[in-house]
Amino acid sequence: MDELRDIQNIEILPYMWADHNPLQIIWKDQICKRNGWTLNPQILKEKEYIQKIREKLGVFFKFNKKQDTLLKTLWDTMKAYLRGVSIAYLANKNKEKWKKQNILIKIIKSLEDRLTKTTGDEQIRNYLAQCKHEINILDQEELVKKLQYIKQNHFEYANKPGRWLAYKLKKENQKRNIDQLEYNNGVLETDLKKKKTIIREYFEIYIIKT
Repeated sequence: MDELRDIQNIEILPYMWADHNPLQIIWKDQICKRNGWTLNPQILKEKEYIQKIREKLGVFFKFNKKQDTLLKTLWDTMKAYLRGVSIAYLANKNKEKWKKQNILIKIIKSLEDRLTKTTGDEQIRNYLAQCKHEINILDQEELVKKLQYIKQNHFEYANKPGRWLAYKLKKENQKRNIDQLEYNNGVLETDLKKKKTIIREYFEIYIIKT
């Protein structure tokens, strides 16, 4: 199969939410789409972040006085400055979070292996449950951030729903559209009539076999 050539790595991950292990597939030359930066409102509740903003604002206004520049320019500059501070803060926080998450995943995988050998060990079982609980908390924080981005995305397009819905429908149709089908002789067909013929013959063979 041609798809197998595009696979870079396959790994069985430890199960944390269901009773089966998820399978992680990494494709070659995979490009991750990055969303535009948005402020995560959850960090506004963190004392460490609030303190950092106060300190940085003190430094900013020490070297940027409103009598030396226009108020609008000062305001725009301050917003750009605080955005940079927030991005750096979140980047460092995410780095620590992913580091902790990777450590927890390794521990969970190791505990699962040990538990398969000693199924009745309650100490291992309790420690495993504790590690899963900790990683679930980290995942919930990530889920809150994604939900916030979805809400903001919908809000930004609130005044032009027609264009936004048309774009989303176009993307969904592209995902579901079958561009080509392989015939018995290995030839890839893109013509609509030939693709219908291939599908019809396939189901006829399937019905006969069943």
